[in-house]
Amino acid sequence: MTNETDVKMAQHQPVFDLKWKLIWRISTIAAFCIFCGVSIVLYQLDDKLTRAQVSVAESVARYLELPLQFNEADVADRFRESYAVISRVMSPGQCLQYINKKGESEISNCLAYGIKGRESPLWFSALYRVLFSEHLVHKHPVIQRNSFSGDILVTTDLTAAASLAWSDISRMLSLSIALVMALCVMVYFVVLKSLSPAEDIIFGINKLAAGDLKFRLPGFHLSEFHRIGEVFNNLAGSLEKAVSERASLARRLLDAREQERLHLARVLHDEMAQNLSAINATALSIKITAATECPRLVPEAESMANTVGSIMKGLRQTVLDLRLQEIDGIGLKSSLEGLTANYQASNADIPHLILEVDEETNNLSPELSVNIFHIIQEGITNAIKHAQANQIFIRVTILNSMVSTGGSRTIKVVIEDDGRGMQHEPMDTSGFGLGLIGIRERALAFGGQMNVQTGLDRGVVLSVTIPLGMRRK
Repeated sequence: MTNETDVKMAQHQPVFDLKWKLIWRISTIAAFCIFCGVSIVLYQLDDKLTRAQVSVAESVARYLELPLQFNEADVADRFRESYAVISRVMSPGQCLQYINKKGESEISNCLAYGIKGRESPLWFSALYRVLFSEHLVHKHPVIQRNSFSGDILVTTDLTAAASLAWSDISRMLSLSIALVMALCVMVYFVVLKSLSPAEDIIFGINKLAAGDLKFRLPGFHLSEFHRIGEVFNNLAGSLEKAVSERASLARRLLDAREQERLHLARVLHDEMAQNLSAINATALSIKITAATECPRLVPEAESMANTVGSIMKGLRQTVLDLRLQEIDGIGLKSSLEGLTANYQASNADIPHLILEVDEETNNLSPELSVNIFHIIQEGITNAIKHAQANQIFIRVTILNSMVSTGGSRTIKVVIEDDGRGMQHEPMDTSGFGLGLIGIRERALAFGGQMNVQTGLDRGVVLSVTIPLGMRRK
């Protein structure tokens, strides 16, 4: 139960392409790295901006705190007169304000920032305001003669700060995205090239699933794929050996069964038939004697003779079915024609049988001919029993096969009906109907294959392909 659950879960797991999965992971990691890089750049820019504000405020405060004789009004005048000096230490977008000790802003100086064509997007400006708005203002006291005279207030314009940050970040983003895209393209083609042996492995697995056990994978340069190829080739070799041994055993079993059938036919013919003939002769003798000496026994003698005659008739048919003498005498084609004629003559309800057989089939070995006869016999019986068809078509042809069998010839048997299909036929664990097991075993015994195709509603096509020229092991 657990294995079935694991199989179902494995079947429902999503399937990913390795190339795109790697690209997705690289892109995700790159996006995280870019995010970290942007965060570091923003932190450094904010730290640089803060230090610049502190430096400007301290420089201006020291200038205003020089030990000269002047009153508070002179501080504002001196601040105003020092615009040229103060502008040298200011950064674009900064503003300086002198606030007296009463908290009144008396004078300010701003250094303009040309933002035309360099302004940051609105979303970035809004984000910058949320993150760093508190760092755009710095206040520094002015101490004269050990007494507080006022404050120097340094502010940085939000648009200027955001634009400066965006200018640095956009360059970094452009370069990073270009590098990531180039890396993804390189990874795609490198992985595509590295995974090219996977196509050969998939092709080999499909060949193995189709029954071509002679297929072998070539050697690969990558150690992982090379190991997979070795395991695949070992598995294919083991399967080929196992199938060959199984076919050999199946042929021996079929031969033993045919020999047993012939032995049973000889016993029935030589012993049972002779004994029945003797009983029949005795019954006729009793009838002749009873006709003159005891007429009442005549009907019983006649009944005995009729019974013996019926038994002999059934025995002859059984012997014929067991020995299949007609295959050795008249060939496979005529035997199959007789088989279909017997089916049609035995019951009017049997579907119409159409038979096509190549003349070359008469040149097959007796062993193969007998097994093909049984395959067709079982196929017709199975179709009549389960298909409820109106017509059954049987075709036996000899074909020139291609590379799959090394260029040798094959014999192909096709039994097709127009019945209801296989949905109502009992199935075993292998997925085949119980009536098809014997056909499959006979095909495998000669190195062949059986294939069953059925529609959703009607019809079954049974095909058996057996290579010719196989020698008995």
